[in-house]
Amino acid sequence: VSGLPSRATAIRGAQAALVDAKRQLEEALALADKQAEELEQEEAARRLEQAKLDAEEELRARLREAEDRLADEKATRMREAETKLDKAIAERLKEAEKRLRPEVEARVEEARQSAEARARTAIDNAGPRLRAVAAACLEAAAEHAKEAHAKLEKLRARAAAGGGEDGERPKSDNEAEKSSSGSSSGSSHSRSRSRSPPPPPPPP
Repeated sequence: VSGLPSRATAIRGAQAALVDAKRQLEEALALADKQAEELEQEEAARRLEQAKLDAEEELRARLREAEDRLADEKATRMREAETKLDKAIAERLKEAEKRLRPEVEARVEEARQSAEARARTAIDNAGPRLRAVAAACLEAAAEHAKEAHAKLEKLRARAAAGGGEDGERPKSDNEAEKSSSGSSSGSSHSRSRSRSPPPPPPPP
């Protein structure tokens, strides 16, 4: 009979322990659920952050691709525009050259004809002056030759008469001619400087 209470006490203790174990198990389960929920939230947040990073990277990549395409398209259009502009400018220049060439050629021909006319006029104006100067030079040369010939004849006459009163031997024709030509050249040179006309003015 004395062992009955001990058994009942043990049963109550076991029941209490079971209740406590159940409570601890429930608490552990609740804690596990809470931790699992927190882990799940953290994982979800991490995945969300990674998804955001991936989306941003993809967006940047697409933006770079779009910018590259736009740059290529812009460069292509610029080249096409430059080609069209160069072609249009070349056509305009060709048209302008075709339009202006006759006028330029006419002006060049007019300038050439005017220059030739001025040259002919200058030559015609200078002709009489040049002829007058040449005639004066010829006249002076003829006068000098006439004077030299007269002196030579006088010297020959004196030589033929006996060489004069001073007893000198008569000069030969060559010596007399040299002497007369030397003296006549000096006198004729001085006279030519005094008689020769001034040089003609330069043609206009």
